[in-house]
Parts: sequence; C-alpha cells; structure tokens
Amino acid sequence: MDVPRHQRSSHPLLQILAVVVGGFLGSGLRYVGTTYWAPSGGTVSWTDRVPWSLLVINFVGVFVASVVLLRVLESHHPDGFPRLIVITGFLGGFTSYSGLFVDLARIWHLSVWGALITGFLAVASGALSFVLAYRVSKRT
Repeated sequence: MDVPRHQRSSHPLLQILAVVVGGFLGSGLRYVGTTYWAPSGGTVSWTDRVPWSLLVINFVGVFVASVVLLRVLESHHPDGFPRLIVITGFLGGFTSYSGLFVDLARIWHLSVWGALITGFLAVASGALSFVLAYRVSKRT
C-alpha cells in the first residue's frame, strides 16, 4: 500500500514515540476512570467485585476504535502516525482486557459462576460495541 507523505514516519523510533505518547494519555485516562468508579472492596458477594468501570471503558474503547477504523482511518496505512497514536497508543492504553482478567481472578475466588458471567458479559459487550459501531459507520 502506498503511504501518503503526511502519514509516513521517517524513523521507527518516531513510530515507537507515537505509540508511547498515545499509550501514556490513554492509560492515564483509564486510571482516572477506574479510580473514580472502582469496585467496592467488600467481599459480601461477587457482584461487589465486578469491574463496571473497566467494562464500560472497554465497551467505549472498542466502539471508538471501530468507528475510527471504519470511517476516519479506513484508508490510512497501519504504520501511519494517526493509527499508531490513536488506535495502538491511546485506545490500546485506554482499554484493558488484561486488567479485566485480574478482576475475573478475584471474582473466581468468590464465585466461579460470577467470574464466568462477568467474562461472558465482557466478551459479548465488545462484540455488541463493534456491531453498533459498524452500523453507525455505515449509515452514510
């Protein structure tokens, strides 16, 4: 694929820097979101440990990434700065499926079914988020 000049990077270190800067900003925003709306520390029920903030963040991140890829960056090269900063960096840092699995392990110790339900909801919400983004993107 021929990359337009404004999308090319002159050096791989600039590509890495784009991902680092985007990741720094996305991770910082995720930290604020998960800190502000953290699961309760109680162990009364597995539902007290569901990481609702992370589920919402991942839903929003998948939706935004899908819309951006389907509309804005559809014709951009995968190694171009816009994709590296926005998708790989910012949204890669903003979403956290690895953090979700840490929370699932905590829930597992309280309720295996609770962990399975939460895991299913996480995967299903990601798929639903993409379907909604696809419908929004193709309305034009």
